This record gives sequence, C-alpha cells and structure tokens, in this order.
Amino acid sequence: MKSSRSTHTHTNPNKQQQQKIHIMPPHHHHHRMCDMWWVDLPPKGKQAALEMGYTPESWDNDEDVPFDTNPLEECSLGEKMAAVYLGMNPLLHGPKLDVWWEDLHPETQQQGEVLGYDKEKWDDDWLIHDLPCEQLYWKDMTDEQKVAATYFGYMPAVWDETEDDPSGDFVVPNLETADDAEEEEVVVEPEDHGDDEEVDDPEEEEEAEVEEEEKKKKKKARRKMFKVSQMFGGDGGSPFNHGDSRHLQKLVIGADSHLVHSITAHYSDKDVVKSGGKGGKETTFELGDDEFIVKVSVRSNKYVQSLEFKTNKGSKLGPVGGSGWKLLGKDKPGTIHSVNATSGTQLSGFMGRNGRILDAIAFRFGPVPMKN
Repeated sequence: MKSSRSTHTHTNPNKQQQQKIHIMPPHHHHHRMCDMWWVDLPPKGKQAALEMGYTPESWDNDEDVPFDTNPLEECSLGEKMAAVYLGMNPLLHGPKLDVWWEDLHPETQQQGEVLGYDKEKWDDDWLIHDLPCEQLYWKDMTDEQKVAATYFGYMPAVWDETEDDPSGDFVVPNLETADDAEEEEVVVEPEDHGDDEEVDDPEEEEEAEVEEEEKKKKKKARRKMFKVSQMFGGDGGSPFNHGDSRHLQKLVIGADSHLVHSITAHYSDKDVVKSGGKGGKETTFELGDDEFIVKVSVRSNKYVQSLEFKTNKGSKLGPVGGSGWKLLGKDKPGTIHSVNATSGTQLSGFMGRNGRILDAIAFRFGPVPMKN
C-alpha cells in the first residue's frame, strides 16, 4: 500500500495554474514567521507559537510539538490556525498531509473535496493555490467552503491575506460569529485593487499579472530555513548536538597537522560549547556583529581531518588540520566537501560525534536574525 508521496515522483503535464482574480498589494503577503527566531517574532506570532505548544527554547531549537507528530484530524482548531498563521500550512509544507488520497482520513478527504481536491489533483501534488476556490475572498465563499478552509487551519484574514496587525492578539475565533465579523472586515477589500481606469490599462494589468505569478512562485518555493547537513567522518565517539543559535560569535579549533581534535563555539544566546578532546594547537576565529559563516569545507575519512570557514564578509579561517595519518596508514586522506548556506541563512550550530578527537561533524543552518 502506498504510504507516503515523499518517496514517489508525481508530475502532471496538464496541470494548469489558476489566475487569481484579485491582486493583493505586496504588504498583504503573509510572512512565513516560522523562519524567524523567537525574539524576532511579533507579539501575535509568539502567541500563535504558544498555542501550538512551543516555548522560546523549543522554537529556536526547532523541536517538534504535538502538531508535528499528530494526524491533522487530531489537532485542535487552535493548533491548525496557529500553524497556518505562522507559515506552517499543512496544505503547503511538511509531511503531515504527504500521503496518498486513499490513505487520507475520511474527514480530511471530505473537506478537501469541498475545496476542489479529488484523487487525481491530490496525488499529483496540486497546492491550494492551484484550485479555483483560492480565487475567492472569504466573504464570497460558500458556507461549506468556509468550514473546509477552517478545518485546514485558515482564518478569514489569513485566507484573504489581509492580516496587517501583528502586534494584536492571536485569538481562535468563535465559529458561530466569526463569519459575520470577518465579512464586515473585508467587505471593502475589492476597492483597494484598483479602479476601472487601472483595470482597463493593459500595461497595468500585465504588470499585476506578472507580480501575481512571482508571488505564486515564491509561495511554492518556500521551505523551512532550519537545515542540517549530512554527517562527515566516522562512527567513533559519542554524539553531541549544539542546537541552533542566533549568532555564532567565535570559534576555537584545536588541530594538528593530521586532524581536528576539537571545536569550541561561543554563541550569542547560550553557553560556550566544546566538542572533542584536548589535543592540538588552538586557532581562534572571531566574527563581527553582522558577520555570519556562509560556507564550510570539511575533509574527513574515519575522523574529521580539516575544517575551513568563510563568512558573508569574505573572511576565512583555515583550512585548519591536515589529511590524516597517511604515513602511518591509520587514516587515508579524505575527500573535501563544501557546504553552503542558502540565501538568508547562516551556520547556526554543530552536531556530530566526539571523544578524544572530533570523530564526525554535521553543520546546522538557521535564518540570519532580523536587524533591530
């Protein structure tokens, strides 16, 4: 039986992109807050994260909460609405609904059908933005469509992309009164999208269509910014994990001409963490307040043999270490691998294996903090 779409490839060459009837101004574009550090979240975002069960520490460490592991039908309305508000929409991101249509819970199937899904569209990975219902404002939807959208975690303002007060309170609406209240709130929205003269202007119309297509591409390309690289090295020693930090301030690498013995990280928001042993000569690398490591090169075989770091300012540390004990036959020179941070991210921590030396290492990447 098919259990997950993640191990299968689905493409639909006949899939048509739906054109949105209304063009939202750029400031109405809902920000993906789950890519922010806790301290950068607006008040409403923090309240939504708390609704999902996060604490400041578990949020910054990218730890799972019940919403991540429970089936959608077992999640509360508050959890689902908070997830969508924060940018963790289960219809767009993550494995929660990454199953075949036939394996969906009956309630999820039923509500999906109301929004326009069927077996073919679901199994071919159509997004909510590909369905005709996404062209509608909340006030123009049927009662059944509103119930279905609510089931998946949408609030009227988020559906319409009119949420513009992140300093307010995150409130799970009373379903008996929410529709009327939100209809009053968005009833004048169509007037904000241009008058008759703008609609009749071909150049303006074309620009609006291009802008909307760009927005759709960005929506589909979004992904969570916390990532971990593969592990480089051997399986000796015991595991370690520094977690993620908002800013790596200083690195101290202990190494000799053969390999890396230790790595000590000074973080802006946690205690100094050392992994590895006591050997080797220490080399220190300090970073400025607005300087971040964006590229790491590692040579490894059975151990971590050398490390090299580069920052967004062009500064470089290393390579520090060597190429193993090749003369003694203990460890052949390993392959050099480079790992680059994606746009908007930085090296935010380390994990790996250690004992008397640095046996293995992986690199954690997280978002670059927002400027105050």
